[in-house]
Amino acid sequence: MSEGLDQETLEGRLKAMLDTLDESDLRYQALKGSVEFRSAWVDLAEYLSEVVDNDAFKEWGYRTVFAYCATELDISRATARKLLEGYSWLAEEAPEYLPKNRPADAPARVMPDMDTVSVMAKGYADYTDERVPQETYLELKDAALRGERNARELRKEFKEAVPEHLRETPAPNPLKHLKRALNEVEKALDQMEPEEQAELLEQAGELRDAIFALVSSQEIAGE
Repeated sequence: MSEGLDQETLEGRLKAMLDTLDESDLRYQALKGSVEFRSAWVDLAEYLSEVVDNDAFKEWGYRTVFAYCATELDISRATARKLLEGYSWLAEEAPEYLPKNRPADAPARVMPDMDTVSVMAKGYADYTDERVPQETYLELKDAALRGERNARELRKEFKEAVPEHLRETPAPNPLKHLKRALNEVEKALDQMEPEEQAELLEQAGELRDAIFALVSSQEIAGE
């Protein structure tokens, strides 16, 4: 078994299996590829973090790092944010997982997936804001790094750990109300005979289409 690794962790289990297989075996190669695949996101996150730290995207003609990511890397704002927030959390809370801290001849570590680390970053923010107890945060951090919790499970447990009086009330979403109203308009228009008030129906349809376009543009802008 790999020295210094707890076999109960995901990393320990995979490394232990690698130790029992011949490097030329297909099973070894597939398992090794799985480990590297799980770790690939953090390599990109490290490069992206360096781009931000050095404002390199500005030198390359981009106003924001998100514009750079979308145009040159084909990465959405949401994904770029997860990469940066996840990397920042690892740097603060689990620096041994960072590629730059990996010995040159060492293989990639088994890494929690990007979504899991993103949830941990948000949970850490709740912990530092004293919305989540330290004991809960540390327990979930350990579980995430050991591969015992996925993003969905962590999100649920963090949410439940926040006391009722500290939970955020969802902000009103006017776009949601508009879309609901548009659905009702759509039903009403479908039920009216075309011969009845044809001009009004045409105007209502044009208004509906214009509002649909507005809602769609606002949703895209908010991504």
